[in-house]
Amino acid sequence: MELLQSLTPGVRKMRGVFETLRVSGGAQYLPAHYARLCRGLKMLDLPVPWTRRALRGAIKHLLQAVPKAGRLRIMVWRQGGGVWWALVPGEYGPLSRTAQVRGVTVAVIEVRKKFRKEDGWFKSLDYSVYAQALKDARAQGCFEALLATADGRIIDGSRTGLILLTENALLVPPPGFGTVDSLLSRRIIALARDSGLPVRRRTIFINDLARARAAWLANSLIGLLPIRLRPGSGVLLRRSQTAECKAESYP
Repeated sequence: MELLQSLTPGVRKMRGVFETLRVSGGAQYLPAHYARLCRGLKMLDLPVPWTRRALRGAIKHLLQAVPKAGRLRIMVWRQGGGVWWALVPGEYGPLSRTAQVRGVTVAVIEVRKKFRKEDGWFKSLDYSVYAQALKDARAQGCFEALLATADGRIIDGSRTGLILLTENALLVPPPGFGTVDSLLSRRIIALARDSGLPVRRRTIFINDLARARAAWLANSLIGLLPIRLRPGSGVLLRRSQTAECKAESYP
């Protein structure tokens, strides 16, 4: 149990990458996850431990031993003089029908970490700021945390991407500066463009969330999950410079 806990992103700072994917019925969207993982390893100057075919075989072998696993975390990191990797299976149950239909509450958490341009083009194991934001949001009874800068820029969800519907377009933030290159967001963008719905890739601010017609959290594991935007049904949470939290009705 202690070993598994140490392999949770955000528990300790490690130089490496991770991916989490749904494995009910097999590894879903593995090519896209593998491509993003390889991109991260290249950016961190770490070797890729296996080919995609070899990774698929290792996952298949693991799932035969753990048939009830619903999700899988793939990790690669540098430790000491070597490069290590792990496949960590876990349970996953679908969210309630109420959450899928009515949506979930979010907390907007101000963080003071300075992100670099390349932060977000892969999922880094330097994950503590996201993990802490989620912990703060859950302490307020919220499902997810949206990390934000002091000037109101929404960086990303702690474990999800953010998609907004405005009056005339779908609004999706571009990857980088802490915003993760969301694989599900990519698929939603393609579907929107195929259906003729305009898509805008730009920075999202808290005011955009307040004015949106609809908003969703996007994640390959949980799918597309609506955010409650009706007055009083969500929570806006801002962390002050003294790390104290203040809750207000939202929007």
